[in-house]
Amino acid sequence: MTIFDKTLINLHKGYERLKDIAAVFSERVKAELNIVRTRIRIDSVQDSINELHRVIGSRVVDLKIKAALSKPEEQLLNEEEIVAAFAEIAQRKKEIEELKAEIRREQESFSSTPNTEDTSV
Repeated sequence: MTIFDKTLINLHKGYERLKDIAAVFSERVKAELNIVRTRIRIDSVQDSINELHRVIGSRVVDLKIKAALSKPEEQLLNEEEIVAAFAEIAQRKKEIEELKAEIRREQESFSSTPNTEDTSV
């Protein structure tokens, strides 16, 4: 057996090994991509569930504001966590109004500042 034959045999063995590794790597990548796709779908479904929770909560708040709730529903709204949540919502709305007022003050300070360009040469 010549050196050339040994080289060819070793190259063929290396090629077969590389081919096997590539096949395993390819299968692993396919599995990982499927996992990522599934997690993206799970996140999408969870987002839609969260949006439904927001819609339900918004509707309950609207009904509370309109005083269109029945006695059992009023009792539900008197639960400690819900009362605390309503208090926090009120506090956040007040904070938003304060921030809007601060923005208005900043805008007014820009508009009421006289133009002090030096016109003398």
